[in-house]
Amino acid sequence: MPSLIPLSSVPAEARLDLLAASLTPVFEQIEWAEDEVQLAMKRHPWAADTLWHSFSILKATRVLLRWELPYRAHCRELLDRVAAGLDTRPGTSAEIMSVAGDISKINPMNATGSGTYMRALRQALPEVYAAVMPTLAIDRHSLHEALHSERIDRLEGEVRHRLTVHDRSLGTITCAGRHHGEPALCRYATAPDHIDAGGPSLADPFRPVLASATDGRVHHVYRFANGLGASIVRATERSSVELAVVTWESAASADDDYHVTDQTPITDDVVARLTPEELTDLLVRIHALPRSLPGPAPAELTG
Repeated sequence: MPSLIPLSSVPAEARLDLLAASLTPVFEQIEWAEDEVQLAMKRHPWAADTLWHSFSILKATRVLLRWELPYRAHCRELLDRVAAGLDTRPGTSAEIMSVAGDISKINPMNATGSGTYMRALRQALPEVYAAVMPTLAIDRHSLHEALHSERIDRLEGEVRHRLTVHDRSLGTITCAGRHHGEPALCRYATAPDHIDAGGPSLADPFRPVLASATDGRVHHVYRFANGLGASIVRATERSSVELAVVTWESAASADDDYHVTDQTPITDDVVARLTPEELTDLLVRIHALPRSLPGPAPAELTG
């Protein structure tokens, strides 16, 4: 067994080199996370302030996430959930990949486990999935998904639940009105002219007016100034997300006095199994539709 050299006997310059070498991976991960935050802010400009304050949830939870590609995929999924108002605590596709990889080193995975791993790879790193999987293998995987999708759904939901990080949530956001030391017009700023009004506005319409959680399901209702909105239901132990377009009888109607409508070009039914990206896209499209109710919009919806 090699003997350990006391740190005190190592020259000062060498100690600094050792410290720098040990911190390099940390600084790299910080750089990747900050880059993904900036990219997410461009994808979801309406949620830019919330995304900027989401750095704290972008921790690498598993060994695989020390590598750039899976770590960036992990960050992207969490940041897209933040923008879509989804729970950030359940496991990500990159975390599922890491667990499946660890299990495969001990025991061969069965068809359902393999299908779950391949689905996670496709969701987290679609470009890698396309590059490493020959066309024939992709066709086989698509057939496998079609034949065993229910079992894969169940296993994926169970694994995401088991990988839940209970403290991976934003909590109450506070801001001093500066981002990276520069003045910022952040809706979370505590300066008198930046106090958050607490309700949705045209500058920040993508916050739910209603939220509830019962029987393992989280329900959010969004209301926009055009008289339309969205009812979103998510099962907490699965990645299943459903959306229905809703409306109100009048601009004066209470937030909870809504009903589902099939009179929009968005959908004539409930849209199920949405990814965060698809959910965000639908919310933006509903928000952009022409006004559907007579009279002025409620003041709290127009800022």
